[in-house]
Amino acid sequence: MINLFGPINSLGYGVVFRNLCKALAELNEIPMSVSPIGGRLECETPEELRLFQSFNKLFSIKHPSLMIWHAWEMHHFCGTPRIGMPVFEGTNFNPVESNCLTQLDYIAVMSEWAKEVVVSQEVMDEEKVFIIPGGVDERIFNPAVSASHHKSKQYSFTFLSSGKFEVRKGHKLLLDSFIEAFHKKVGGKVRLMVHWFNPFIRGPKGQSFDEMLDNTLVSKGFTHAETNYYTMDNISIEYIPRVKTQKELASIYQSADAGVFPYFSEGWNLPLIEMMAVGKPCLATAYSAPMDFITEDSNYVITDFTMEKIDDPRWFGDNAGYWAIPKKDKLIEDMLYMYHRKNEDKEMGKKASIRVLENFTWKNSAESILDMIEIIGG
Repeated sequence: MINLFGPINSLGYGVVFRNLCKALAELNEIPMSVSPIGGRLECETPEELRLFQSFNKLFSIKHPSLMIWHAWEMHHFCGTPRIGMPVFEGTNFNPVESNCLTQLDYIAVMSEWAKEVVVSQEVMDEEKVFIIPGGVDERIFNPAVSASHHKSKQYSFTFLSSGKFEVRKGHKLLLDSFIEAFHKKVGGKVRLMVHWFNPFIRGPKGQSFDEMLDNTLVSKGFTHAETNYYTMDNISIEYIPRVKTQKELASIYQSADAGVFPYFSEGWNLPLIEMMAVGKPCLATAYSAPMDFITEDSNYVITDFTMEKIDDPRWFGDNAGYWAIPKKDKLIEDMLYMYHRKNEDKEMGKKASIRVLENFTWKNSAESILDMIEIIGG
């Protein structure tokens, strides 16, 4: 038996935990209990809700427990042994995180990079650190998914950026680079679709995220042409408010020509691997967790970056370590290269999809959990 603790919602941890529970249930190789953090069941469909309501809620303290949650809250679960699975983006742990992690029996992480951080920070011996990679639902994220209704035919090229809005995602760098690369520099119309969100932030005057983004784009010279559309001569920004289901997300990915992810550091990056699964060529920083699934054969990689001390007091402490900041000139160069190789890039997108769908499904992830439990003797 295995006891599973984690959130069931539409944020990063919630998506991972929800899909791992479902994949383990489909394998049906080990009894399991599911204890949602906060007691909430934020599911996408009535069928999914009924599934989670049907899961056993009676955990056994005598069996292995896996908690997928923040490093600093790993004291909130029990079991024998206790396996914590935190997701993090820094290279240093603060004292509270270290205290929680060192008292676990085992640690599971999503990537080789994360394992190296755990071992280097001396919070767990290497032989007690396991890798449970993230994945995709291949029934949703695949090349056969239909594109959404977004106005793709108006543009000669559409980039897409998706994810939580915060400093480490490189969104400001991307926006400035997009403008500099394409504003009055190419003959066709170029669009950047941004599916950005962050339910935890407000502007200095209490503005919503939508209002903050609107103010930023207008200040850079864009005209708010219509709801969620901003134009400036031959370039456009389309803001896509947060969608409710994974199927909607896959359809949006299919509407773009390429993905662009100039992050500084990642604990995994679900939007990147999902967009690869759909068959879109993606540009991504060659650093941190995504290095386990991106390759130069199936992706454009940003290798020209500088390692700098993490500077984001909203989400990181004073000594969180270092991250990789892509150089703006290189990002511009790479985006222009992708723009001019639109037709040739389709083959790269196919390679990306094959790589993900063959190696990084949630079934693969669930099997890694079972392998871990067998090794530790649960």
